[in-house]
Amino acid sequence: MNQPKKYSLPEVFNNVSLGFVFEFYSSKEINHIVENLSKLTTKNIILTNAKSYSPSPGNALLIKEYNGKKPRYSFELASQKYDSIVPLMKEVIQWISETSECKTDNVMRVNMSFDHRHLKTLSTISKMNPQKLILKINEEYIYDRFPLQSDSPYAMSIKKLVPITESIYTNDMVKNVNYIIGIPDKDFYGINFENYTRDILQFNYIGGMDYADNPKEILEVLEYYVIKTYQSLNEIDFTKDELNELKKLTNDFYKIQEAYYDIDKFAELFPEIEVAVDLRRDSQLLKSYWQNIRPTLFDAVINNNFREGQFNLDTQYGVYQLRNATLNCTGIKGFDLVKCDVTGLIENCNLISCEVNDARIYDSIIIRGTNVFGSYCKKLTAERETMLENCFVDNHYELLNCELKESIIKFAGIGKSATLDESTVVIDNENNYEPAVGVEVEEMRDYLWIKDLTGKKPEGHIFGNQYIKKTYI
Repeated sequence: MNQPKKYSLPEVFNNVSLGFVFEFYSSKEINHIVENLSKLTTKNIILTNAKSYSPSPGNALLIKEYNGKKPRYSFELASQKYDSIVPLMKEVIQWISETSECKTDNVMRVNMSFDHRHLKTLSTISKMNPQKLILKINEEYIYDRFPLQSDSPYAMSIKKLVPITESIYTNDMVKNVNYIIGIPDKDFYGINFENYTRDILQFNYIGGMDYADNPKEILEVLEYYVIKTYQSLNEIDFTKDELNELKKLTNDFYKIQEAYYDIDKFAELFPEIEVAVDLRRDSQLLKSYWQNIRPTLFDAVINNNFREGQFNLDTQYGVYQLRNATLNCTGIKGFDLVKCDVTGLIENCNLISCEVNDARIYDSIIIRGTNVFGSYCKKLTAERETMLENCFVDNHYELLNCELKESIIKFAGIGKSATLDESTVVIDNENNYEPAVGVEVEEMRDYLWIKDLTGKKPEGHIFGNQYIKKTYI
């Protein structure tokens, strides 16, 4: 087995290249911004509103996402050697701090690569074990410097990706680590491994409100990125700290393995979770369905921190439902969620009377009594008596019929019942308007949770357990 060649820190930093994406809001005149950034970086500035372009060594990219009093910008610098690009980074950060505004949805992205012609580590990024870096990164080190990022939907933790499979391997966690820890491959995770096979890693932890006011902390986190990545590429085995991290992430696996095949054991080990089929908790009925429902139930337990509440399968419509649960989701999909407190990644769900904080919500419907705070939403339908506050909504003309506060709304169908405060910005709602997609109720399911929860249904109201058909209105 090859032994690692040891390098000094100067040698490591001399052979790493970084590229940056700085996100910010600015009310400055666009020519002023272009002129300032060109002088600071000594680069030509390409101004565009499309994300299909890439920066080059001589050209930086400034993306203006929309027109308005204070548009959102992304400024991109192509990858350069560490010692040449860090001074440029410092200049840009200072300029943003003095002239612009950084909000909760702004991130400073860092693209990293190594010159392995000179830095001959045991592995390259393209051939690395991503799980080793996931275990090595101590997110608390970063959150100590950027505490608002600990719950940010724009830099989600990589530590939560612990997918459940039918066989939970507990005898040799290290041997089976690839089956236990998934690889985050989206730009809203703290580390995005999407392009690691091309020898590039993207780090997204730095960001949030006024992030540019913290140059010292930014530099400390950059150095941490480089050192921990280098270490993960140049170590033979998992370190003691990495093994302890793996043990911490998989603490519940032993208990869950006991309960996976036996519903009575599950009830004993998780007494605060009530399992039902069609709202019935008959023992023989549950045993007959156990093999079918357990993968979804255990996914909710492992990946979405479901520890207390009601779990139900509606067999008529094949829909799983959770009620009175507190969920921290690495990815919950296809559920009806009723009276739940939710954070994390939500896809294709119906949320009824829920409180949602710091989430990413895709292709979902929020229904009477649901309030969403500090979240990113895409293709979201919001019914009456719901609220979005401090959210970024990229909506593809889905209907918003809710109360909107301090939010940015892109390409939405604004319903007649919607109310907007003065701080909410609606982008391109008139110039590129397309018909808003509403919903028409064709049939009502007799679901007691929803019926008891909501009482009399106002005109035009829908529920997550209804059959809905999209129509143009």
